[in-house]
Amino acid sequence: NNFNNKTLLIVSHRVSCVRHADKIIVLENGKIVQKGTHNELISKEGFYKELNAKQNSEVNK
Repeated sequence: NNFNNKTLLIVSHRVSCVRHADKIIVLENGKIVQKGTHNELISKEGFYKELNAKQNSEVNK
C-alpha cells in the first residue's frame, strides 16, 4: 500500500469514507467534539453516531 507509514487527512461528511480510519476526529464549529475509531464513536452518544444512523437509514430506503 502506498500509504503505509504516512499520515493521510480525509475531510468528509460521509461516514462510509472514514469508517476504516485509524482515528476519526469530529469537528463542530471548528472545535473537536469527539475522537476515536468508528466502533468507539458509534458506541457513544453524539454527532458521529447520529450521522451514521441517518446515513444508514438513507441507504436502506
